[in-house]
Amino acid sequence: MNIQDEFIGAVYSGNLAYVEELLGKGAQIGQDEILHCAAQRGNIDMLSLLLKSGGIEFIDQFDSLSLTPLAWAAKEGHIPAMKLLLQAGAQVNAVNVKEIGNTALREVVGDGNVEVIELLLAAGADPNIPGWMQMTAIDRANSQWENGKSERGRNILDLLRARQNRAEKILSKGKAGKHRKR
Repeated sequence: MNIQDEFIGAVYSGNLAYVEELLGKGAQIGQDEILHCAAQRGNIDMLSLLLKSGGIEFIDQFDSLSLTPLAWAAKEGHIPAMKLLLQAGAQVNAVNVKEIGNTALREVVGDGNVEVIELLLAAGADPNIPGWMQMTAIDRANSQWENGKSERGRNILDLLRARQNRAEKILSKGKAGKHRKR
């Protein structure tokens, strides 16, 4: 087994001491979707170590599914991992346009985890960014939650629409300010 394979296994299993040792021996964070693995597992200590050891450079890297570490943490409902990644500078609206990927919000809105959705929205997630099949997070929520027929669906759609309305008000104020006479 080569050093990179050992590194992947150590990250996956959460073996911090061995990860540190392998980093010292030249293991590469930017290869093999290492941050994605730690985010998917929700391992805060591992994520912190990787970010401090050069992983910050790969915080918005897309994996083979066009997802970022933040999107993986969100998909798995790992709130502390999401907060750590956001505090470290992860882009909440990162989307792999070339591969028709989704933002973290678009990816998770159908799962119904309101706490994850609220955190992404509070961090500035835009529910209007299109992803796969040109569907936005609002489109996906409408489809997934049958246009708000369930209570959970209504709550999710209300959250998304509130964010959309705030953004529209900010934009309209900016436009109105440009046309005011002084």
